[in-house]
Amino acid sequence: MIQQLQGIVAVAPSTVRREFSNMLDALIEARRKKRIKWAWIAGIAAIIIVPAIISENKTSTPRSSYTSSNTTTTRTTSYSPSVDDYQESVPPIGTGLTLSKPQVRYCTFQGRRLDLLRSMAATSSAVFKFNVLIEDYNSRCSSFRYWGSDLTSVAAEASGRTAQFQQEAANLSRNW
Repeated sequence: MIQQLQGIVAVAPSTVRREFSNMLDALIEARRKKRIKWAWIAGIAAIIIVPAIISENKTSTPRSSYTSSNTTTTRTTSYSPSVDDYQESVPPIGTGLTLSKPQVRYCTFQGRRLDLLRSMAATSSAVFKFNVLIEDYNSRCSSFRYWGSDLTSVAAEASGRTAQFQQEAANLSRNW
């Protein structure tokens, strides 16, 4: 388009040539300003987006407890864990924290125990104590991050401990 206007200016009569030349210069300047504006926008966007992408790629990404369970890691061994392998650690109160394997184990195991305790709370005092346990559990385990392999192995551990969870739930309910 600029070349066509330059051709028109070249063949225009001298009386309007100056006017056409001024319009052509104004058009070229407006185009230049527009390119500079877009270059600034692209530069600012690059300054904001590129570091965010780099920092996200640098950090290891633990999975949230709300991710789908489509990603599973299975290991088949004949290893039988000892009692020490089932160490639980009570996680701190908070949400979105990345929990260690013993902390993930606590949340998983405590969730199983609480499921069993739900039916054991018969009196209003027992219901109150059960609700206190649920409140504590939710403050620690309702929203956390974990390594996928930790949750997979802890879930496998929990599946073989139903009798142990029943005994632990019964012991807790005796104190009500």
